[in-house]
Amino acid sequence: METFQIIQDGDDYLLPVYNRQKIVIMRGEGTHVYDSERMVYLDFFSGIAVNGLGQAHPKVVEAIIDEVQKLGHVSNYYYNEPNVKLAKLLCDVSFAKKVFFCNSGT
Repeated sequence: METFQIIQDGDDYLLPVYNRQKIVIMRGEGTHVYDSERMVYLDFFSGIAVNGLGQAHPKVVEAIIDEVQKLGHVSNYYYNEPNVKLAKLLCDVSFAKKVFFCNSGT
């Protein structure tokens, strides 16, 4: 998916809770992240959410390994393709027009 389309779909399907930067983070390595236009950034941004997925289910482990080899974490302040694709899927199969990914902290 091209940068423009990811940003457009993100604007169409993600609630505008954050003012996202117009870059699409694709992968990370050490202290750097890389966008869809092959720009490299020093990653000074820590996470703002976590996932409660249980412990060590083989399919979850495999999916995490596959993804973390590309990108460990991207904040909601930026676009990223898996996030936008999931938002579109959820909107396509439900009543929602936009979604917001968050963690209640509980």
